[in-house]
Amino acid sequence: MIVDYVNKLVMSALSEDYLAKHGTNPISDLVQNRYSESFGDGECIIYSKNDRYLFLFHSYTAIIIEIKRRSAKNVERSRASAEELLKHFPWKAASEPAQG
Repeated sequence: MIVDYVNKLVMSALSEDYLAKHGTNPISDLVQNRYSESFGDGECIIYSKNDRYLFLFHSYTAIIIEIKRRSAKNVERSRASAEELLKHFPWKAASEPAQG
């Protein structure tokens, strides 16, 4: 699975770009989308289509999850991503058992 976090600055830029291209509010359009569910008057919007999920919170931050099929390429990509993250947490990397 691939998980992306979209912060307020990125979301603001995406919203402005969407508004300029389409002339409508992207959040309102998302709420009306047939693949979306809105909770708490739009405080949380969940969009789901195929193997992709978007969780939008307070119109400012989002988490995007994409479920990938297990393949050698995706397993290697996942391992490389985990190793890159662990570089920033040396105490965690030291406690992980050696893979091989």
